[in-house]
Amino acid sequence: MSPTLKELALRYLREKLESGLLKPGTRLSDLALSKEIGISRTPIREAINQLISEGLVELNPHEGAFVKKPSMNEIKELYEIREVLEGYAASKIAAAGPSDSELAPLAECHRQIKALLEKLRGEGRSSLDEAEIRHALELDFAFHMAVIHLANNSRLEKLVRDFRVLGMLFRAYVPNMTISRLANACAYHERILVALCKRNPECAREELSSHIRKSLEECLESLTKNEAEPLRMEKVPEALRRFVKGKP
Repeated sequence: MSPTLKELALRYLREKLESGLLKPGTRLSDLALSKEIGISRTPIREAINQLISEGLVELNPHEGAFVKKPSMNEIKELYEIREVLEGYAASKIAAAGPSDSELAPLAECHRQIKALLEKLRGEGRSSLDEAEIRHALELDFAFHMAVIHLANNSRLEKLVRDFRVLGMLFRAYVPNMTISRLANACAYHERILVALCKRNPECAREELSSHIRKSLEECLESLTKNEAEPLRMEKVPEALRRFVKGKP
């Protein structure tokens, strides 16, 4: 069954939220989005209302809809929930004994992050540029969602995806990523993979939980120190526009 216009609009907005192209505080204009995507305003409004109900967008009276600005306390709560849910998923997967083919998507994400890290080290860099940050975050997102997908629980997958999107909205305030932070994430991913391969539920749970706790610590530290400006908006790739419109 073909997706409805609302579903296409929702997918489009989620892509922009997940990639960091829509930063916290950005106003969502149904008129502008209608022209941008090439569909009527009604499904755009329906998609925005859906995001409001999910807590990703806020409606300000007489001003319109805006991408949510999570508070420090909300971020802590989100990471605490992620720690429990993703830790549970890792434990469940390890206990089930995943095959090499099932772990292949995780291994590929890890390989790409490791390759990026080695490239940056080879160039003598200490930090990533904006495009590299976005790429690294996308790979990290894909790694974690691949873990959740293996747990074979659609409700859990949706919950974690929404929590991660909110977390990424927070990270838009502090987009600086150092080589050290990327190396930490890479090391955690490798240990998570090893624990899953060895079918060690407790180790898998602890490694993933520890990874999330470390990520929260880094995010809060960056916000406190005000290390960077928010990510800048960029034009949406033409390929994505064609995809949303259902064109090849």
